This record gives sequence, C-alpha cells and structure tokens, in this order.
Amino acid sequence: MISISIEGNDVDEYLEDCLLDAAYFFCTELLPKHKKLEVDIIVEIDRESKLEGYTGFVEKVGRHQYEIYINKEQPLGTCIISLAHEFIHIKQYEKGELKMLEEQQKLLWFGKPYEYDRAYDDIPWEDECFAKENELYYKWLVKIDK
Repeated sequence: MISISIEGNDVDEYLEDCLLDAAYFFCTELLPKHKKLEVDIIVEIDRESKLEGYTGFVEKVGRHQYEIYINKEQPLGTCIISLAHEFIHIKQYEKGELKMLEEQQKLLWFGKPYEYDRAYDDIPWEDECFAKENELYYKWLVKIDK
C-alpha cells in the first residue's frame, strides 16, 4: 500500500492538497509498479528545523519508509519542485541505485562507494535529480491543468 501524509504547523489546506496530489503523482511516475511505500512529508519553516538552508531533503527511516522535509517559506512551485527532487531520491533508494552504508559512512551509487562528505556539486545521484525535477514538475502541472 502507498501511504503519504503531510505534517507540520500552520500548513494551509491548498499547500497540503497540492503536496499530496503531487506526491502521489511523482510516486506513480517514478515507481509505477511499487505496492509498498510510506512517505511522511514534513512541512517546516527553515529557521525552526533541520533543513539548514535546503529547500528540502529526504531521510530513509526504514524499509520502504521515508520522511521528506520541505521548507514552506519558499513559493509553491519551488515546494513542488523540491518534492519532485526528493521523490527522485526515493526512486533511487527503492530501485537499489543508491544505498546507504551507515556503519561505514558511505553511500553506494550503482555499486560504486562514495564518502558522505563529498561536495554537493560533485554527487552523481544529485545530477539525476536536478536533470529530472523540472520535467516531473511540468508533467504534474499538465496533469492538474486537465
């Protein structure tokens, strides 16, 4: 079963509806055959959270379980693009393209080890996210425009 929820203080109904609709759409686009996934989307204000200046990030918290943090201080379109970006990471984890080796402080990208402390602009799994996030966002916009 696919389960997606929204958490956060003072999340207006329109933002919540858009995030939920986009999340289910991204899940269908990226993981069409997936039957089991649990995603909590936590919408926060950056200065009160662990976002540390990022527009969003994802944490794998269990098997098929994720938490996505989204900075609600950004415009709606940027929130949805950030959500698309983080769902691409979920796809990478679920398909085994990206794996975490916490005890060794390493990540595996298609089997090749990378240290946790790499420069953000030198991370290959981020390249895929940046290359596809806008395309995914525009597909969602077309879907809701119908």
